[in-house]
Amino acid sequence: MKRYIMKLVLLTEMASTRYVYKNDLEHHLIGAIVEYYKAEHAKANGKKKWVAHWSTESKQLLSRFRDRLLHAIRGFKNRKKAALEVFEIIKDGDPRYRRAAENEVNRDYNQVFRLHIPEDSTTRFYRLVLRIIEDTL
Repeated sequence: MKRYIMKLVLLTEMASTRYVYKNDLEHHLIGAIVEYYKAEHAKANGKKKWVAHWSTESKQLLSRFRDRLLHAIRGFKNRKKAALEVFEIIKDGDPRYRRAAENEVNRDYNQVFRLHIPEDSTTRFYRLVLRIIEDTL
């Protein structure tokens, strides 16, 4: 019995509060969308160098986002609600992430590209995130 209680205490200490949980989800999702947008911006302008790298980075961050969805939590039960709140925060900040990604790509290629990130790229990314949330939770 004592061993069980010690294990339970340890798990509780490792569990995240709602604030930390949402902050971690947001961190992974912002990184994923910026890397995704960088790849989409380069592809839209006919560039190939770095696209595979940025795509892989985005997939890895989305995988970490999925893993974080399953992490132990403390003080609340509704992970899906918290994840959807983070999703809305990301959607609200979308213009900033687009601008940041385009500026990085322009700087990496040392030129200003005429074409912007296609709107359907945003739709695809958001559908993917919602699918991850639904499938995981």
